[in-house]
Amino acid sequence: MSLYADSGIFIALYLPDRHSSQVQQLVAEFRPRFWVTPLHRAEWSHAVFKKISEKRVSSSEARQIMAHFDRDREFGRWRDADLPEGAIERSMALAREHGGKIKVSSSETLHVASALELKAMQFWTANAATAALATAVKLVVVTPGFADD
Repeated sequence: MSLYADSGIFIALYLPDRHSSQVQQLVAEFRPRFWVTPLHRAEWSHAVFKKISEKRVSSSEARQIMAHFDRDREFGRWRDADLPEGAIERSMALAREHGGKIKVSSSETLHVASALELKAMQFWTANAATAALATAVKLVVVTPGFADD
């Protein structure tokens, strides 16, 4: 089954987060094999280094966390994919169609667009606005709970 999770799911899975226990429980139960695009890797890297600047993890802890994620990718836990060719155009179309109704960022619309382009059967997110957009475009949404942002 083709599954797509936004970066927030990976962040909650590997870094301490208010949704970590829920995400870890869902991932343990369903054992999903999510797509991972360059967008995920970029947002993931920024999230890890933000935790260092916030002094929530040390540099050595961050290296271990990054290595864990990289090992999971190397061993096939996640499915590497390029950013789909039509994702940027589709993201802009989503912004035009839904931007006035649903407050989402460019990266959130790009995640939803990527899921559509990769023909994902499910879209996992812990963000209420992203879930609303994914639902609006008829993706099956799985959420461990919603963040306030």
